[in-house]
Amino acid sequence: QPETLSISLHDADKLMSAGSGDAALLYLYILRRNGRLDPDKAREELGLGDRLDSALGTLQKLGLVRMPGGRFAIRIRDPLQAPGSSPEPPVYTVSDVQRAAESAEDFRGLLDETAKRLGRLLSGNDMMVLFGLYDYLGLPPEVILVIVNWCTQELERRYGPGKRPTLRQIEKEAYIWQEKGILTLELAEKHVQDRLDRRKENNRIQRLLGIRDRQLSPTEEKYIQAWLEMGFSHEAIGEAYDRTILKKKELVWPYMNRILENWHKRELHELEPILKADPRERGAARGKQTGEKSAGGPAAEEYRRMQRYLDKMNGGGGNGA
Repeated sequence: QPETLSISLHDADKLMSAGSGDAALLYLYILRRNGRLDPDKAREELGLGDRLDSALGTLQKLGLVRMPGGRFAIRIRDPLQAPGSSPEPPVYTVSDVQRAAESAEDFRGLLDETAKRLGRLLSGNDMMVLFGLYDYLGLPPEVILVIVNWCTQELERRYGPGKRPTLRQIEKEAYIWQEKGILTLELAEKHVQDRLDRRKENNRIQRLLGIRDRQLSPTEEKYIQAWLEMGFSHEAIGEAYDRTILKKKELVWPYMNRILENWHKRELHELEPILKADPRERGAARGKQTGEKSAGGPAAEEYRRMQRYLDKMNGGGGNGA
């Protein structure tokens, strides 16, 4: 039995309403090739020449194909797919990568430079992942290389010199950048600088919390970043830390977070308003503000004991009690 191609009535109506024979022909061509398009090859095989770009534009306007920034993979719209949802990324082959490397100088340079920065030869799977970032996500090679550098620096920071990311780790980070709209070298460099500045702030808070012998965990970093984004001063965070230690005898992150979230709801982000609106218990608050022990503390008791001893040695003439 011969294989068949199917097209929904809805899509067929769209194609006919466009009145473009070139668009209809190109749609069938892409459908026949499982959603793949080599523009140069299609121009030659279909005889469309410069008209191919116009036909492809028509299909995009009709919502029948999607080019997610790339030039080699076209996604046919699934008629069962929910409107507005993103299609699955294409599954590339080694031949796709080879063809792109032959026809796109910037992608060929990306392959070479990535291998140099990772210090190893790229496997076939590595190259296919990299091609997905270039073609499907539509990220410029210079942005991808910034992501490669960032992932490398992060791994070395956490685990020591010589650590290199896998392409899957780079891919995961690239999807985050693409979703944030970081699509140019200028935006990529700004994003990196913002994260470096944020890391410096995290380091300051880390020292304030007495953590000096280890790296922060990802969860701890998220806590700190959330507090800074809420607008808390370092002094306010220090106050929450002190209250946590007094109550729990150790740093319990969820407990400290609840303190800060409570202040945030009451729009208290600086130390002075916090102490006025939410004072500590009397002894703890006085010790915090004056640096002295409370009147009933161990230091005062030791002083009275010594005074009684001296009075006794001097003949009991003092009033030590």
